[in-house]
Amino acid sequence: MVLHNQYRWDREKTRLTEVGRLHDDDFVVVFHPRSDDVLDFIRRVKRGRRLRPRKPAPAESRKPLAPYPPVDVRRRFSVMPRLEALAAYKGELACTNDDLIRNAAYCWSPMTAEEIRQKTGIEQRLYTELDLDHMALLAAQRAVAKSGRRPEEIGAVLFCSCTSTKMMPSLATWLSGQMGIFQTHASCDLVAACAGLPYGLAEAVRLLQEIERPVLVVCGEKFSDKIGTVRTSRMIFGDGAAALVVGPAPAGAAPDIEVFQTYASGPMSEVDSI
Repeated sequence: MVLHNQYRWDREKTRLTEVGRLHDDDFVVVFHPRSDDVLDFIRRVKRGRRLRPRKPAPAESRKPLAPYPPVDVRRRFSVMPRLEALAAYKGELACTNDDLIRNAAYCWSPMTAEEIRQKTGIEQRLYTELDLDHMALLAAQRAVAKSGRRPEEIGAVLFCSCTSTKMMPSLATWLSGQMGIFQTHASCDLVAACAGLPYGLAEAVRLLQEIERPVLVVCGEKFSDKIGTVRTSRMIFGDGAAALVVGPAPAGAAPDIEVFQTYASGPMSEVDSI
């Protein structure tokens, strides 16, 4: 993401003014369709053509027949998980709250840099010029190296992200190939947004029961080039990647993950509000 001073005026003093009342030194913001396709869409809407059928309304949410209890790892599984290594890659470009406001869209939140800090506790977020797959690879390589494992010892690779643009092959498969892993029991991506890590760890524990070999769990997100300058959630998200090696613990050893519980729910109004 390119950071620059997009607003050379005081945003708090912006106002609507008739063209005839403009002064020579006034800044004027002109909204124009970003492409011919957008302009064509606006024209079609104004012509009033028949709209496409609407999607059906979501069904009424019903609670499950029974609650889903937490998973007690000791009681449910025979192979206990051991967290062998953790590594991360952080973005190299710091974007402060002041930077964020200078590069926000015209219709963005009116919050100041200090108000963002007070409401979120965030003073800056880290961005990167690297692609998501590059960040993920660096974190994965560091984690495997710290664990003392060789690539051929890794039995499965899980990649958790909601900002990946690599659909086929999956980024997990790409990571496996880049790291020199000839074959795994499974290499797949999980899309669970903020819940990516617990989903990934839960799946890693289950895979351990089948393969009894280390599972590489990689989580990565790159929001700086996707979330845009309009959504207020831009103040929260940055870029980064982390990786864990989850291996089988020695016989009789206590698990590093004792309990896990994943959760997903409706109603649709709450799902759409994210």
